[in-house]
Amino acid sequence: QDLRLHDNPALTQAAKWAARHGGCVTLVYVHSPEEDGDEIGSSGEDGQGCSWRPGDASLLWAAAALQSLSSDLKSRYGAGAAIVCKRGPYAAALQEVAAAVGASVVFCNRRYEPAMTAAVAAVAESLAAAGLQLQSYNGLLLQEPWEVQLDLSKWYGHFGTLMPFYRAWSTAKPPPSPLPEPRSVPVLLKDPTQLAGGIPLQELGLYSPPRRRTAVNGQQQQQQQQSGLRI
Repeated sequence: QDLRLHDNPALTQAAKWAARHGGCVTLVYVHSPEEDGDEIGSSGEDGQGCSWRPGDASLLWAAAALQSLSSDLKSRYGAGAAIVCKRGPYAAALQEVAAAVGASVVFCNRRYEPAMTAAVAAVAESLAAAGLQLQSYNGLLLQEPWEVQLDLSKWYGHFGTLMPFYRAWSTAKPPPSPLPEPRSVPVLLKDPTQLAGGIPLQELGLYSPPRRRTAVNGQQQQQQQQSGLRI
């Protein structure tokens, strides 16, 4: 969700922390779909198929965005800014990278899906037990959900309309201005992928496009794998 250089508070704060403490920033992407929510098509509490887990369209976008972001990072900040790609679980992958590069603090932007809220809490607990600190930031929303307080003492319209939420939002503090790209990010001299036990982006399995094969008898090509692009 935050695969960008600008308006990325986690990246900005990590760069500032590293500069103050004479350290380096190692950028990590962990793919752990099992922790992102129920499998797509599973039944929710209402008996209908539902899932917060990213679908094929989101994963296709993530693969392209990661490739573009990694290229931008390396061109601006050096080879050491390459993104280390890991498979989950989240806590184990982050601890492996931290141990390899000698990190003591993990910076991330918050996610708000129910499954991810629980996953981040579990990751923070695991990292703390390993002596690592987790610092999270709002890189997605104009206001934190808990900062928008509805006034139920007055009638502003039923909850199927926008007005009660708009009025509550308008009385909250103004959202901060978008952050610029960090001017500098202290990184290692070399690509940290091998050091941190990373794998190539293509091996993460973010998205596998449908493959086609030609029938032996020369008939029209048939689709071997049918997979709609789900959001």
